[in-house]
Amino acid sequence: ADRIARELPLYLMLDGDVALTLGSILRDELAVTSEILAIDGVLLRDFDYIDLGRIRLPSKTVPVTIKSLVFSDDPRGARRRERIHHREHGHHHHHHDGHHHHHHDHGHHHARRDGVGEDG
Repeated sequence: ADRIARELPLYLMLDGDVALTLGSILRDELAVTSEILAIDGVLLRDFDYIDLGRIRLPSKTVPVTIKSLVFSDDPRGARRRERIHHREHGHHHHHHDGHHHHHHDHGHHHARRDGVGEDG
Protein backbone atom coordinates (compact mmCIF):
# COMPACT_ATOMS: atom_id res chain seq x y z
CA ALA A 1 0.00 0.00 0.00
CA ASP A 2 2.92 2.33 0.75
CA ARG A 3 4.38 1.83 -2.76
CA ILE A 4 1.02 2.65 -4.31
CA ALA A 5 0.57 5.75 -2.15
CA ARG A 6 4.05 6.97 -3.15
CA GLU A 7 3.31 6.06 -6.82
CA LEU A 8 6.36 3.79 -7.05
CA PRO A 9 6.41 1.09 -9.76
CA LEU A 10 4.80 -2.25 -8.88
CA TYR A 11 6.59 -5.47 -9.88
CA LEU A 12 4.42 -8.58 -9.55
CA MET A 13 5.42 -12.22 -10.18
CA LEU A 14 2.50 -14.66 -10.44
CA ASP A 15 2.31 -18.41 -10.95
CA GLY A 16 -1.15 -18.40 -12.54
CA ASP A 17 -2.14 -16.89 -15.87
CA VAL A 18 -3.68 -13.75 -14.34
CA ALA A 19 -1.31 -10.85 -15.12
CA LEU A 20 -3.64 -9.15 -17.59
CA THR A 21 -6.64 -9.46 -15.27
CA LEU A 22 -4.74 -8.27 -12.20
CA GLY A 23 -3.21 -5.34 -14.10
CA SER A 24 -6.63 -4.30 -15.35
CA ILE A 25 -8.17 -4.48 -11.88
CA LEU A 26 -5.36 -2.44 -10.34
CA ARG A 27 -5.47 0.17 -13.08
CA ASP A 28 -9.17 0.42 -13.97
CA GLU A 29 -11.02 -0.51 -10.78
CA LEU A 30 -8.59 0.53 -8.04
CA ALA A 31 -7.18 3.57 -9.92
CA VAL A 32 -3.53 2.67 -9.32
CA THR A 33 -1.46 5.26 -11.20
CA SER A 34 1.95 3.65 -10.66
CA GLU A 35 3.64 1.77 -13.47
CA ILE A 36 2.80 -1.95 -13.22
CA LEU A 37 4.87 -4.88 -14.43
CA ALA A 38 3.00 -8.15 -13.82
CA ILE A 39 4.66 -11.33 -15.08
CA ASP A 40 2.72 -14.57 -14.92
CA GLY A 41 3.54 -18.24 -15.36
CA VAL A 42 6.44 -18.15 -12.89
CA LEU A 43 6.74 -20.60 -10.01
CA LEU A 44 9.10 -19.38 -7.30
CA ARG A 45 10.26 -21.10 -4.12
CA ASP A 46 11.91 -19.85 -0.95
CA PHE A 47 15.41 -18.49 -1.58
CA ASP A 48 14.87 -18.14 -5.34
CA TYR A 49 15.94 -14.91 -6.91
CA ILE A 50 15.05 -13.53 -10.30
CA ASP A 51 16.73 -11.44 -12.92
CA LEU A 52 14.54 -9.59 -15.42
CA GLY A 53 15.85 -8.55 -18.82
CA ARG A 54 14.69 -5.63 -20.89
CA ILE A 55 11.22 -5.73 -22.42
CA ARG A 56 11.48 -7.10 -25.94
CA LEU A 57 9.46 -5.54 -28.71
CA PRO A 58 7.35 -6.21 -30.69
CA SER A 59 6.56 -9.40 -28.72
CA LYS A 60 6.28 -7.48 -25.42
CA THR A 61 8.01 -10.31 -23.57
CA VAL A 62 10.44 -10.15 -20.67
CA PRO A 63 13.37 -12.58 -20.33
CA VAL A 64 13.27 -14.10 -16.83
CA THR A 65 16.13 -16.01 -15.16
CA ILE A 66 15.36 -17.86 -11.92
CA LYS A 67 18.18 -19.08 -9.68
CA SER A 68 18.02 -20.81 -6.33
CA LEU A 69 20.30 -20.37 -3.36
CA VAL A 70 19.22 -23.75 -1.95
CA PHE A 71 20.95 -26.96 -3.00
CA SER A 72 19.02 -30.05 -1.96
CA ASP A 73 21.42 -32.74 -3.23
CA ASP A 74 24.82 -33.71 -1.87
CA PRO A 75 27.27 -32.45 -4.53
CA ARG A 76 29.46 -35.52 -3.90
CA GLY A 77 26.64 -37.91 -4.80
CA ALA A 78 25.13 -38.87 -8.14
CA ARG A 79 24.07 -35.90 -10.22
CA ARG A 80 20.40 -35.36 -10.75
CA ARG A 81 19.22 -34.01 -14.06
CA GLU A 82 19.25 -30.25 -13.83
CA ARG A 83 16.90 -28.08 -15.86
CA ILE A 84 17.77 -24.52 -16.74
CA HIS A 85 14.78 -22.30 -17.48
CA HIS A 86 15.03 -19.61 -20.12
CA ARG A 87 11.66 -17.93 -20.25
CA GLU A 88 10.25 -15.00 -22.06
CA HIS A 89 7.03 -14.06 -20.36
CA GLY A 90 4.26 -11.87 -21.56
CA HIS A 91 3.38 -9.10 -19.20
CA HIS A 92 0.90 -6.38 -18.56
CA HIS A 93 2.63 -3.02 -18.25
CA HIS A 94 1.07 0.41 -17.78
CA HIS A 95 2.54 3.88 -18.16
CA HIS A 96 1.39 7.19 -16.69
CA ASP A 97 0.70 8.73 -20.08
CA GLY A 98 -2.23 6.44 -20.82
CA HIS A 99 -0.14 4.27 -23.15
CA HIS A 100 -0.93 0.60 -22.56
CA HIS A 101 0.82 -2.55 -23.67
CA HIS A 102 -1.39 -5.58 -24.08
CA HIS A 103 -0.76 -9.05 -22.73
CA HIS A 104 0.42 -11.65 -25.21
CA ASP A 105 0.77 -15.38 -24.79
CA HIS A 106 4.25 -16.45 -23.90
CA GLY A 107 6.26 -19.54 -24.61
CA HIS A 108 9.29 -20.91 -22.94
CA HIS A 109 11.62 -23.82 -23.40
CA HIS A 110 13.66 -25.93 -21.06
CA ALA A 111 17.19 -27.08 -21.76
CA ARG A 112 18.97 -29.79 -19.85
CA ARG A 113 22.57 -29.36 -18.77
CA ASP A 114 23.62 -31.86 -21.48
CA GLY A 115 22.15 -29.58 -24.17
CA VAL A 116 19.19 -31.79 -25.07
CA GLY A 117 15.99 -29.74 -25.27
CA GLU A 118 12.76 -30.54 -23.49
CA ASP A 119 9.31 -29.16 -24.06
CA GLY A 120 7.98 -27.17 -21.14
